[in-house]
Amino acid sequence: MTARIFMKLLKSTLIIHTDDPPTPLPLTVACVAARFVPASHIWKSTIANTGLSNPRITDPMTFRIPKWTEPSDEQVHDITAKLMELASIQATNFTGVFIQVELKNDGRTYNRHSLPGRVGGISTLYHLDSESFWSKMTDYALTRLIDPSDELQAGGDRSNYLQHGLGVLQPDVCLGPSPTTAAGTYADSRMCTSAGVCLRDSRGIIVITAANHGFMDSDEVFHPTTVTGEKIGDICERWPAQDVAMIKLRPSIQFSNVEYFQATIPRRLLRLSETSYGQWCSADGMSCGIVFLQREGKRGVVPKYQIDERVTSGINIPVLTFMHEGLYSTFGPIGGLVSEGICGAPIVEEDTSSEEQDGGGICDFLEWLVES
Repeated sequence: MTARIFMKLLKSTLIIHTDDPPTPLPLTVACVAARFVPASHIWKSTIANTGLSNPRITDPMTFRIPKWTEPSDEQVHDITAKLMELASIQATNFTGVFIQVELKNDGRTYNRHSLPGRVGGISTLYHLDSESFWSKMTDYALTRLIDPSDELQAGGDRSNYLQHGLGVLQPDVCLGPSPTTAAGTYADSRMCTSAGVCLRDSRGIIVITAANHGFMDSDEVFHPTTVTGEKIGDICERWPAQDVAMIKLRPSIQFSNVEYFQATIPRRLLRLSETSYGQWCSADGMSCGIVFLQREGKRGVVPKYQIDERVTSGINIPVLTFMHEGLYSTFGPIGGLVSEGICGAPIVEEDTSSEEQDGGGICDFLEWLVES
């Protein structure tokens, strides 16, 4: 019997509807990123509501961004700042041939077709809803192809790696918070996340990274959990905007970056400007195993206005800054679904076009992006 296959090209990804996918499952077909989904599923892309867009409104920008190219940081800044003159902006997402604009749900209303449908020469869509843009994402994994281990089915790999092999921890091992808060009370909830990487600063201080939101009630860090493991260190520094926490390990605990389960070994940190559109990466999470990712775009997040410390003639100068984030599309987690336990795991480039480097650059750390 011939398998029934339906294919369509959506943005930069080939969507293949079939109930009989090949084994092993390829990440690309004809050099194009490919997703295999069941024939009965209707694929929903990351497309915002188009009801507010109007392509007849004059493009507010004086420059044009070529299709399928990523904008520079300056272009992201200029476009976001210009859109803030027209609407209440939370973030702008640059994904291939679209700009997806997240509007703040602050009570402001907009008439249908009242916002420009092209900004910087790129088709622009707007999302305004009580539910955030990213919480509407849906996973269409082929569950019958998934072969997770019993540990993954039970909620992730919570093995105590201090008791295995040389007793050295590595990226993606399970980390758990203290059951009590800094005030001495019991925490309302606890979650397990994935360890990041070991870093050394210019002063020689060594820390490991972790997902900041996994340790909001206490600075104490355990591996794998408080029930089955032991305390390995304490949070010594937090970067809330990046959802990164730094852990100072106890002297008896060793951590090494030379192994990263099934993902590429991390070797160095990269700036967002050092990564490229379409770059293939991998990450390995304690909750779902290896996940392949492809850089799909860039996101400019609008923070509050900040006052520069410089003072001219006694007048404070307001400076508007933006935080830039990479957007990644995931392919083929072992456990079927990308779950929150993967937060904190490093996203590592699979390869590079540079003759001096052979992959291993850390592009980012995984964050579960669901905003209120």
